[in-house]
Amino acid sequence: YKNPTHTEISRIEVHRLQLNSEGIKQGEVRYTFDNERGTVFKSPDDLRNKLGNFLLDVSAAQKNNSPQSKIKQESVLDRLRDLTMAKGHELAESLGRGLTTYEKTGTVEAIAARNALYLKKDHELSNLKFQIGTKQAEISNLETKGNKAGRNIYLFMDESSMTGTKDAVDILRIVKNYDMQLVIQGDIKQHGSVPAGRFFAQAQEAGMNMSFLQETRRFDKATVQTKDAALLMGAGKMAQAIDKLDRFEVKNDELSRAVAQRYAINLEQLKERGVSSPRVGVVTVTNNDRKAINAAVHDILIEKGLLTGPSLVKEHLDNPKLSEAEQMHSHLLRGAGVDHLVFRKDYKELGIKNKDVVQVKGFGANNSVTILNSQGKEVTLNPKQADWFTPMIMEKREYATGDKIEARAIIHFEKKKTRIDNGERGVISSIDELGATVKWTGAQGKERELYLNNNQLRMVDLAYARTTFKEQGATNDREIFAVSVIGAKVLNKEYVYIAGTRARGNTEIVTSDYETMLKNSGKAVSKTTAIDIDGIQLSTEQQEPVKIVSQENAKVQEKVIVNDNTKIKELEKQRTRPRDQGFVLE
Repeated sequence: YKNPTHTEISRIEVHRLQLNSEGIKQGEVRYTFDNERGTVFKSPDDLRNKLGNFLLDVSAAQKNNSPQSKIKQESVLDRLRDLTMAKGHELAESLGRGLTTYEKTGTVEAIAARNALYLKKDHELSNLKFQIGTKQAEISNLETKGNKAGRNIYLFMDESSMTGTKDAVDILRIVKNYDMQLVIQGDIKQHGSVPAGRFFAQAQEAGMNMSFLQETRRFDKATVQTKDAALLMGAGKMAQAIDKLDRFEVKNDELSRAVAQRYAINLEQLKERGVSSPRVGVVTVTNNDRKAINAAVHDILIEKGLLTGPSLVKEHLDNPKLSEAEQMHSHLLRGAGVDHLVFRKDYKELGIKNKDVVQVKGFGANNSVTILNSQGKEVTLNPKQADWFTPMIMEKREYATGDKIEARAIIHFEKKKTRIDNGERGVISSIDELGATVKWTGAQGKERELYLNNNQLRMVDLAYARTTFKEQGATNDREIFAVSVIGAKVLNKEYVYIAGTRARGNTEIVTSDYETMLKNSGKAVSKTTAIDIDGIQLSTEQQEPVKIVSQENAKVQEKVIVNDNTKIKELEKQRTRPRDQGFVLE
């Protein structure tokens, strides 16, 4: 231990310093500098260290007044006194070292401590040099820890069952690069991943450390029938659970209107009970049911005077949800009714910029698509080559002041450093011919009001009804499970489990085919991947067991329900699903 002078620098220095720099403001702290290794330690501010530091300070003070520091001693008594003091400071130093503990400082704090030390020694240090040193430390922390303070990060990923293999690999790469701790959470009874792979399930199968939620408080105030249904669903008894819930059976062409009426009734009942911001959820199995019910709820709210101002018709771009493989084929784009493309990349040779929304003029031979670019010029592209786009179908929506909406894509603003995330929900506070002002509720309930022009409004939709994939993770005061004839046919236990466990209060069913719903409610959903069966690449989509057929005879007839708000009609759609090695899966 040695306190250096201005002309003598020892390996170990100990100083009491007070830091007062950007991001670091604290009282006096005892720092220990290892000048050989370039590291900085500090002693925590507790009773043990205060006592140890005091003894070390006493020892240091005695050293500075030791006999070796004096040129001449006056008497033998003085020498004896100095010898006694020397033994005393050795004892103080020994006790002080035993009591004092040290912890290594982060890079930013170490830089700030050294800067304070230099200032204490009257070294010249400009503000610019100090700022540069601090920024260098922050950059180093960003590179190694992912944040400028150098703190360790826990990354929590919710709804992990819906994560595909590709996204999981990207997340794990980030976790490894920044030395993070990853916590993945989800529910294996809910929907699995839409993209390829079963990351959440395979991680568990591989021996991932797991914790299990034994009790949920969501249903503490739920109705008896909803509590009973939730218990039965947890035990896998889906048909018995459905039979416990309140049920309204209607004709198929009356389903949307019936759901809208039940929505309005539940809303009024919650308000009468004093719920200030009541949440009534409507969950559907098919996307077409979702759109039809949204329109019906809008209409009934207009009738009851719960929406104000004019009801204006706006353009809406609807995503047909084609896979990446499907959208590479012009005949599949045509079969899905795609009439617009939203690009996610510049194609200068085609006169297309990132975020351009272009109209499809036609489909030709040799896998070609003719579009009208932003300059109004017709150009032809091959979707296998210019593949950075999202296929869309132009539809119409009616909105009024008070309508609940949600973003169906990321919405950017050119002159504002902000954006609206996909799935973010809001309420229209005013609407006119050119656009609408929307009050958005983001993370942690933070509200912001933004004006959307008509082009931006094409990326939103009414948010009264949602499919189970969107509703997964939601919590409402009451929930309506709407199941049409087509919905009942494709129903499985994952749909039932999600729909039946969203409500804090009561869950009810409105259906037009209850018998088929009961029959399919317990249907298992199997998903296989290439690693599940050695040597055979199977489907990575949720579906029934598959059969392999030759690619030449791979046309599959698929019934698609399209709703035009006046009637439901069935269309036949030709679709092929190309796979590697000349096989497709039916």
